[in-house]
Amino acid sequence: MISKKLAYMFSFILLVTLILTFTISSVSAKPQFSVKPTIAKNPNLSLTADFKAVDLGKNLATVYVTSLASAKLQCVNPGGNNPPAQEVDFERVVNQTVNIKPDDGDIKRSLTLGPPTFPSASEICSNPNWTVDILSLIYENVVLHIERDNSNILTFNFGNVTQT
Repeated sequence: MISKKLAYMFSFILLVTLILTFTISSVSAKPQFSVKPTIAKNPNLSLTADFKAVDLGKNLATVYVTSLASAKLQCVNPGGNNPPAQEVDFERVVNQTVNIKPDDGDIKRSLTLGPPTFPSASEICSNPNWTVDILSLIYENVVLHIERDNSNILTFNFGNVTQT
């Protein structure tokens, strides 16, 4: 009789353990990056973020990259007597927002950010016939966002990235 009770008790404990194991493993699958996302500087002064996110589920995700930006611009006159360079701040820079349906819960993608629209010589130089040289461009606080229902489910901050 005791062995029969032990067998039932063991079966019950095994069943509860299996149920808890499956429940915990399905709950603990949080969205994450399978490898650290990378950022590349492009010749046209834009940036490209490459990433692979996993455990995103099956629902549509919205993906985009944001940043603030500032640039050091030089007005150039034909005589070579250039005024001091100017710092220019840009509004928030955002790439085009992309809606992606995860493939088996995963998204692998490249997104390009920028460059911002630079002011013309007529906007920042004392003579509109001068040209503008870009001495440097700093993307500040570059962040990759993966959202669902207008809430971030996964982000990655690349920090500041300087283009020269």
